[in-house]
Formats: sequence, structure tokens, C-alpha cells
Amino acid sequence: MASSSRNLPEGERTINLDTQSLLSQLDSTTQQPKKKRQGPFRGPSRALKYKKLRSTEPGKVKVHIPSSLGAAVGKNANQFVGECADWVKEICPLNVQSWNDMPEDAIDRLYSRIHAKFDFGEGAHIPKAIHIQCSNLYRHWRERLKADHFTKCKTLKEAERACPATIDLTQWRWLIYNYWGNPKQREKSEKNRANALSKKIKSACGSKSTARIIYELELEAENEQEVNEDEQEVNETNGDPIYLKLWEKSKRHKNGKFDDEAEIKYKAFKELHEKEVREKGADNLILDIAYKEVLGYRSGYARGLGKGHPVLSKDGKKGRAELEANVEHLQNENSMIRAEFESHKLEAKKKQQELEQKLQLIMDKIGLT
Repeated sequence: MASSSRNLPEGERTINLDTQSLLSQLDSTTQQPKKKRQGPFRGPSRALKYKKLRSTEPGKVKVHIPSSLGAAVGKNANQFVGECADWVKEICPLNVQSWNDMPEDAIDRLYSRIHAKFDFGEGAHIPKAIHIQCSNLYRHWRERLKADHFTKCKTLKEAERACPATIDLTQWRWLIYNYWGNPKQREKSEKNRANALSKKIKSACGSKSTARIIYELELEAENEQEVNEDEQEVNETNGDPIYLKLWEKSKRHKNGKFDDEAEIKYKAFKELHEKEVREKGADNLILDIAYKEVLGYRSGYARGLGKGHPVLSKDGKKGRAELEANVEHLQNENSMIRAEFESHKLEAKKKQQELEQKLQLIMDKIGLT
């Protein structure tokens, strides 16, 4: 090609070059612009990989929900939350005032699917934890829909036309005209927005729940103790307690700084720790007590520890319902251990009898009986 173009007359070479230039400009103008991702989510569902797992791993998935935390933690927590979010969108209608008004048949379908897929073990705290998780996912779903498809619209008619393809139009109209567009709901929403903006302490841990951070810190502490038990006394006296580590993990931002109010509370936690070591020789305060001491008491909610976390009473003791749940959980664990022990005991007895029979046969053969 290069040699043939060199043999062309000068005029034709110029025409060819001009033509190529025009063609390249035409190509560049007709190319489709790259689409930008709209937000952090990949399409209408975030649980695509878990959908594949359902077919490749059809068995039940074990999910750990400790009674002391009241939320899913451990290696399968992400799958539990992801699949629940997917099922909430599939099963739960949008045209209800709140999660507490959800139709019973929808709740039954949702919980049946969750229990068919996941194994939570035993415990009176399990239903409450599942209820809180699903209600949070439902609320977050509606908040995202409002932010992406309603708030930006100037009129209700414009918002109606902005109905996402995955949402039933009848339910969408109810949300617009009976819920988001309702004057009382608008007033309530504005108050909630103002309260959120006025928060002086903001979370720095992203989407990770406080329960998962606590669980990871507890595992770290156990591993450190196993590695070197000789350093246990030093760690108790000089190392940072879990309540101090949790505040750092959940409130210190990526730039290494706290919000002003969070910095004040951090110093209060430090002073509490130093006081315990100074007066008692070691800091043995449990997380719940330390948080109540610094952040104050609030009935029905464990401040700073997330929704679902067991709540202490005003005198620093757990409520009766939480204690009863813990007792039931421990009793179930005890029953399982006892049953396992009895099973091993029977198996050992059976093996002993078989061994005695074999020994008797051998002795009979050699005439030792």
C-alpha cells in the first residue's frame, strides 16, 4: 500500500490524504460516548453473584447472629444482606406507609424464603434480628428511589413519568401522590432531613454495620490472646480497650481526623480508660457500659452500637427480655452439647462392645477361655 501511494501523482496523493482526514473526523464524531455509572450500584440488583450461588450451592447457608450483637456477622453476612435486599424488592409492595403496615402474606413469603436459604441456628433473638434487617433494607430502598427519581423532579406529573422500569406504575403513583407528595409526609421528611444534617457525629465506616466491626475486633482480641497468652496482663493494662478501638474504627475518617464532637467523645473514652487503669489496675469495662458512660442512656436504643444491639437498663443491666433471650440461647447450646456428648458416649460404648466380642473370639480360637 505504501509503495502504490508513492507512485501516485502529487494531486491524487493530496486528495487521498484529505479524504482520510475527513473520514477519521466522521468516525470520531459518530462514536457513542461512554456511559457513566449512575451511582455505586451495578444495575437494578446488587445480588447477582448470590443468584448464581443459589444454583451452584443449593444447600442452606449458615449465618451467625450472636445474641450479644443482634445482627448478622461473619463470612456469610454479606450474602445474607445482599439476598435479603433482592427479595425485599421482589416481594414487598411499595404502597404501604411503613414496614409495620406490610401485608402479612408478603412478610410470610419473604421470611419463608429467607429461612429456606439460611440456617441461623437457635435463639429467641433471631426473629427480631431478621425483622430489623429487612425493615432497614426496605427503608433504604425507598430512600434511594426518592433521591434518584422523585426529588429531582419539579412537578408530580414529571415524577410520575420518571417511574423506573422495574417498579409497578400503580405502586409508584401511590408513592408520589399519597406518600412523598402528601403535605404531612413532606413536613416529616423535612424535619428528618434537618435532623440528619444537624448531626455533629457522622459515621466513618461506610456500609459496614457496627455489629460487624465489633465482631472483627473481638476476633482480633481472641487471636492476639492465643498468639501470646503471656502478654495478656500487659494488654489489659496498657492496650486500648475494645470500646476505644470501636470508636476509632467507626468515627475516624480517612483523613485521620474525627468530627469535632467525635473528638470530644474520643477524649472522654480515653479518660474513662485511664481512670479504670489508675483506680483498678486494669480496664475490664464491657463495651455496653463504657458507651453508656460516655454517650449517655437512651431507653430502647443502645447509643453508638447500632440497631438491634441489646439495650442496657438505666442501671447498666440488660433488660429482662434480652436476659431471657440469652438464657434461652445458652440453654439451647447446652442441650446441643449434651446431646453430642451422649452420642459420642453411645458410640464409644458400641465400639467397646465390638472390641470385646473380637477379643473373645480370638481367645476362644487359641483356647485361652
